[in-house]
Amino acid sequence: MEQELISKKELLELTSISYRQQYRWKRKNLIPEEWFVRNSTYTGQKTFFPKADNLARIDKIKNMKGTASPERDFSYRRSCKCRGYRAAAPQLL
Repeated sequence: MEQELISKKELLELTSISYRQQYRWKRKNLIPEEWFVRNSTYTGQKTFFPKADNLARIDKIKNMKGTASPERDFSYRRSCKCRGYRAAAPQLL
């Protein structure tokens, strides 16, 4: 089953975030590199994203922004999964 993709332009308009904000979150590993799908188009190369995954993640980041540090929370969860066990914190995806 193939996931529905959304273009970068559509994603930024739909979520009301800037290009700069999106790439800041990418650098902080809040949005995984694997979600940046680059495809050739007739006008050059465009970036697409899995629609459902990205919209859910951006919504979580925006909602956490005022109450907690999304960078610390996501980084902690990622490091716990790498060591072979799950964090006791609520599921993000």
